[in-house]
Amino acid sequence: TIYRVAKDTGIDKKAMTRVLCGRQSLLVKDAVLLARYFGEADDFFAGLQLRHDLRREQERLTSR
Repeated sequence: TIYRVAKDTGIDKKAMTRVLCGRQSLLVKDAVLLARYFGEADDFFAGLQLRHDLRREQERLTSR
């Protein structure tokens, strides 16, 4: 659950909920904490966030 991951990692539960709902970008420090929690490379979640942000910006520029 969000609560369990937030508690185990020290990431703010409200911030994690905002990220999952698409209302906030994942902070790099939180991305590293999540990666270590789930046994991924430190840049795994940061890379996902970067690709997401890049796609959104490309779509925004294309729709002009």
